[in-house]
Amino acid sequence: MTILTPLRWDLADPLPARARRLLELAPGDPPLLVQLDWQEQVAGGQLTSPAPFPQALSQHLNGAERTRLGAFRLPQDRWRHGLARSGLKWLLAQVFGVEPLTLEIETGPRGKPYLAPSAALPSPPQFNGSHAGELVLLALHPSQAVGVDTEKLDRRLDRQRLAPRLLSSQQLAELDRLPPDHQRALLLRQWCRLEAQLKCSGQGLAGLEALRQAQDASPPGANLVDLALPAGYCGALAWAEPALQPLMRSNSASTEA
Repeated sequence: MTILTPLRWDLADPLPARARRLLELAPGDPPLLVQLDWQEQVAGGQLTSPAPFPQALSQHLNGAERTRLGAFRLPQDRWRHGLARSGLKWLLAQVFGVEPLTLEIETGPRGKPYLAPSAALPSPPQFNGSHAGELVLLALHPSQAVGVDTEKLDRRLDRQRLAPRLLSSQQLAELDRLPPDHQRALLLRQWCRLEAQLKCSGQGLAGLEALRQAQDASPPGANLVDLALPAGYCGALAWAEPALQPLMRSNSASTEA
């Protein structure tokens, strides 16, 4: 399977030129995938400390978003959510020439956040995000639905319960041939692939079984790629075929990152 490396962006630095090419992406092109960083977070270890979320980032958030940010009990959850939301708004503001506070992010019936059309941005891009540990990913495309997922490779799993839900019959046979320490990695990578596809299609977890069964007859196509991530993480990115976009837009509110 193809492997894609995210573009890294520390929000304290200027937006990379490559990120500004978001507007140039054609319907069949892979999405822009960004790994969001914040230098002070890394240097000071603030992800796991009680330090407040920095004003430099929270200034991009409206009142309701700041209230939600403050409601997170764990500092690491507050940092991950805040970094993803402020990073999305700051990136779009620079690419489209709009004010971050004019960008309204709403949530659909299945929990997926989406950008609401506005006078400043009447045709907003599609986006999706995922975070695990200290890693925060953001995928964007001008027109095509996207889905991204990441997991830490040390996450504890119930192999007996999850394997039949995630793997096709062929993959189950492959799993049994692997040593125990490799089985968890295979399960997590497969979970990322399925989750990315479900978040892209808008089906949510209700579509998991159908997607799992389809793997035997039809392996994942070109619009699903694994991600080259820092050590200890795995991930996958999916995006919609151009012909499927009307369906994707009708489901633009689905499984949240």
